[in-house]
Amino acid sequence: MEMKSVRHDDGIHVWRSVVRLVAATGIAVGACTSSYAAEGITYGGPRGGTDINGAYLPDATGFYGIAMLWGAAPDRYYGDNGGPSALNFNGKAAVPGLGVLYVYPFKLAGGTLGTSVLETYAASRLCVNGTCRTTYEWGDLYSDILMWSKHIGGEVSPHGLPYGLTVKAAFSMQFPTGKYEATAPTPSFGNNVYRFIPNVALTYLTGPNLLGDGVEFSAQVFYAMTSKNTATDYSSGDTVDIDFGISERTGRWQYGLAGNYAFQLQGDKQYGTELPGGNKIGIVTLGPVVSYLIPSWKSVVKAKLQLPVYTRNTAHQVAAMVSIVKAF
Repeated sequence: MEMKSVRHDDGIHVWRSVVRLVAATGIAVGACTSSYAAEGITYGGPRGGTDINGAYLPDATGFYGIAMLWGAAPDRYYGDNGGPSALNFNGKAAVPGLGVLYVYPFKLAGGTLGTSVLETYAASRLCVNGTCRTTYEWGDLYSDILMWSKHIGGEVSPHGLPYGLTVKAAFSMQFPTGKYEATAPTPSFGNNVYRFIPNVALTYLTGPNLLGDGVEFSAQVFYAMTSKNTATDYSSGDTVDIDFGISERTGRWQYGLAGNYAFQLQGDKQYGTELPGGNKIGIVTLGPVVSYLIPSWKSVVKAKLQLPVYTRNTAHQVAAMVSIVKAF
């Protein structure tokens, strides 16, 4: 992918090839295991959620690099009633990550195919009921095993913008590569489980408006199934995660609001018995997101803030993420 200049038109062309990766590769990493005893209440989907450009994959075949930094500051653990529980959980975490996306040199049913992987390393200072621990450890590996994306409605503008509807289907997984400690006094960043995560995305871009090149509506739905934690005989119920973003595209800029709604279908079980109340996770977040295209670097930089709106059976926290995606 060659960048010839920093003219507006060239910048718009890159939207079709690089900026889409901000969502497609699952750059954001999710709330380090934000549960007491690290048992069964994180949820699947790209770790931290997708937002803008959710259904897009780049047109050009080849490798794309990913670098990110995610941080969070939990201030409490919220219980089954959606409010603060007796458990006092707080601290700070910083999680850098590196990953890669490969776009295949062939199409399937007219759609683009891609595979991505992302690994993270966490530095944290977390406290549970006054017991604090500082850790430096690997997180679990996340991979979009196979993604398929196709523009099915509307026209592609002369500047390369995919006006109309684009769809994406994918099968993703989370692998237990991170450090896990079943009896640790504070959460580990590894979960000791596999997650199997089929997902679909829709992204619709309107035509130009008074503010710029168009309004984008994007949504992605993940269904996550979790294996049993063999160290504790603990099984988590399936979760549904709905991520969304509404944004304006203006030249090299894209800005708007992003959020997610995640909920658990079945209750958690240990030793074959469902926990009282089910320990079902529930999360709603909302916050600003902005990205900027840098043609001379063949890159897109994105920043995102996640503010808690509703929290159940997990950590109540503010999180932020900065990422860069670069075409090789």
